[in-house]
Amino acid sequence: MQPASNMHTLRKSRLRSASRSFVLAMFQRLEAGYLVLLEGDESIEFGDPASEIQAEVRINDPSTYSRILRGGSIAAGESYFL
Repeated sequence: MQPASNMHTLRKSRLRSASRSFVLAMFQRLEAGYLVLLEGDESIEFGDPASEIQAEVRINDPSTYSRILRGGSIAAGESYFL
């Protein structure tokens, strides 16, 4: 059996991964604008690159995705300052 701290870390990792997948799936449905997410060396693009509305967001903390799921756009904005 794994120690409790390892189980907690594993659960946290799975939650972050699931949250990331869900948020990225939501961004795939972007109908207006163009969004570029930067994570480490990875760049993920959503929407229409020819759109006049464009944004680039760097994700420094993987918990940002679960914050977005819990609090929507307000949480996304608050995560910017963390």
